[in-house]
Amino acid sequence: MPLGDLDRLAAPIRRTTVLRIGLAATLLGLLAVAFVMALDKDVKVDAFIAPERSGIVVVDMSASISPQTFRRTGRALRRIAAANEPVGVVVFSEAAYELFPPGTQGKELRPLLRYFTPLPGSVRSAYEARFPANPWQGTVFQAGTRISEGLREASDVIRRDGIREAAVLLVSDLDAPQSDQLRLVDAVGRLENAGVEIRIVPLFPQPQNRAFFQRLVGRDAFVSETSLARPIESDELGLGGGMPWLFLGVAGLLVALLAANERACGRLSIPWGLNRP
Repeated sequence: MPLGDLDRLAAPIRRTTVLRIGLAATLLGLLAVAFVMALDKDVKVDAFIAPERSGIVVVDMSASISPQTFRRTGRALRRIAAANEPVGVVVFSEAAYELFPPGTQGKELRPLLRYFTPLPGSVRSAYEARFPANPWQGTVFQAGTRISEGLREASDVIRRDGIREAAVLLVSDLDAPQSDQLRLVDAVGRLENAGVEIRIVPLFPQPQNRAFFQRLVGRDAFVSETSLARPIESDELGLGGGMPWLFLGVAGLLVALLAANERACGRLSIPWGLNRP
């Protein structure tokens, strides 16, 4: 529409331009803040396995596992299931086999928990309790202990699936016989050479067994007892969960600014009646 007094609109044009730039900058800033806040809300903030790695849990099911260690194994698996970490599971004793493939959601491990939960009324002390019969009990599978077999199976699974960023969580009493120690050195070396992170949930090991594994993987690889006892921190909201008010406030402000941008900086609409001669 040709106008003869366009110069008189210079001030409103500048004001509108500044308003557009200010709103755009504010919107981008709020969007960045909301994005960072969303990244910070990770359900695995206290997980055993780093979020960027694909985890494989290697569980000791040998006959040397006692009621006390059974409960600790159950506690570790319960935390993984509650955090819903995607993991694979390998169980071992004299031999080893893959129970769940990598990437299985942690909640799928919940049916296993009953095998590590004492039967009602069976707990007499920390060392006396009865557990439900499990599929591995009293079989050739429990004839002995070869921790190296569990780690070797995990290594084979990682190589088979082409996992680049992997982590192995060994849940064991670390009771490795002398004949298995050289195999263990080789198995740990293979995993470390492949860039696999190794962590250990110790099931009340003997001091000499713990010291052997500390020399292999380092003291920092061990999961502390306080980590097992600490409640799971999850961001999945339920009826009793905490509402993320700050995030909701930022999101609400973002929506309000989008509405203000449309209201103040939208294209000028001319009523149809003004166009008639």
